[in-house]
Amino acid sequence: MIEALARLFPHYAFWLVTGITDATNGHVAPDNAQTFPERLYQQSDGASQYFRKSLVLFRRLFEESGVNLEDDHQRMYAAERTRPLAHWHDSPLVDAAYRISQSREYSELGEIWESREKYRADDLKRIWPTSPDDRPWVQRAKDAKEQGLSFPILGVDPRTAHQDHCDLYYVPRGPCPTRFALSVLNTSPAELTGEELERLRTWLKQLQDDDLSVFFQYLEHHGIDRELIFPWEPGTIRFAWLGMAESEIERFVNYVQKLRSSRSRETYPARAG
Repeated sequence: MIEALARLFPHYAFWLVTGITDATNGHVAPDNAQTFPERLYQQSDGASQYFRKSLVLFRRLFEESGVNLEDDHQRMYAAERTRPLAHWHDSPLVDAAYRISQSREYSELGEIWESREKYRADDLKRIWPTSPDDRPWVQRAKDAKEQGLSFPILGVDPRTAHQDHCDLYYVPRGPCPTRFALSVLNTSPAELTGEELERLRTWLKQLQDDDLSVFFQYLEHHGIDRELIFPWEPGTIRFAWLGMAESEIERFVNYVQKLRSSRSRETYPARAG
């Protein structure tokens, strides 16, 4: 099903499989999909043409090679490169690939690529201008405002109304740290509240993907020696994807509690007898 959808909508294929986009290279998401970290939905006609022409040529490769597309074993064998000794050997498809490369249809692929790259520079100027004022519609809006003209748009989302439809990234109106950044990344360990420390402890127990790398950055940002939390043990190899051991989490929590106690004593010095 994914393969069929990707062939039908090749500009959505990357998003379908990964959940993220690469909009400047033509890999976008449908308008009704919330994307992140990129937010650009604008399709590239040049990229779409290139994807579709490539799909046509790819299918022609198998057809002209006489591969039975209904036979999974035969199809996989035909598409596999091998390395019997020191060098890679191309698959049985390579002979047909060279024959097709002499066709007019194949040369058109190069022409589409050149056309795509020609307009790519203009697209990048719109997506990533030297200044936001360089965008033509921004200047037209300014001219209209100076002339006393206005064009109200009904139903606009106030949370995103400040963004341009060609913005590649999310552009916050002002400082708006995430809950994690507010309570952890931008807060020194000594200033964490008891509630924040418990939230952090829970987060450390449920680390996913690159969360541990984020935690390492947090330690580095606040000048905490990583070996205080992750002491080096001879003969032991530690893998980040395994998350944190309970002992490491408790070591960090105890460290923070000591910092908080020390800061409390500095803030409220004992009175002289």
